[in-house]
Amino acid sequence: MTEAEFAHRVLAHGRMAALLRAAARHGPPGGWLGAGFLRNAAWDWLHGREPDPDAADLDLVFHAPGLDTAPFAAGLAQAEPGPRWEVVNQAGLMPADDLAGAIALWPETATAIAARWEGGRLALLAPHGWADLFALRLRPTPAFAQRRAVVEARAAARGWFARWPGLAWA
Repeated sequence: MTEAEFAHRVLAHGRMAALLRAAARHGPPGGWLGAGFLRNAAWDWLHGREPDPDAADLDLVFHAPGLDTAPFAAGLAQAEPGPRWEVVNQAGLMPADDLAGAIALWPETATAIAARWEGGRLALLAPHGWADLFALRLRPTPAFAQRRAVVEARAAARGWFARWPGLAWA
């Protein structure tokens, strides 16, 4: 799979496209849907399965010092009540100057990804690239390189290797 093929699949998946549009309409300015929303979909497609974007939390992230998440979480829950929306302001949570920098600090390269509906098209963000995601490689980001045990514990707790048997450690 390539980045372009992935983007096409995301937009062709009616539910994923609807959630991206809802995030753009009701979420915070500069908000991106990231982490498992995209990672799980890619790994499902690579295992011949159809993704279920409502099955996991939807991490809607943004970077705006001082901006409260509550109004956005309430608006998203009302507009799209099915999924569990997690609206997280990365400013102050991660030691980064912008959202791309904050996402780069997430635990796994395949998780450090995001997308948003922007100007009638899908915008994608992957500070560590897409190669590990599409190759089914689990690799700590540089921020977690010395904390691989944290990544191993996350993978075990979430059952990633059982759910996606083609997944391998990098």
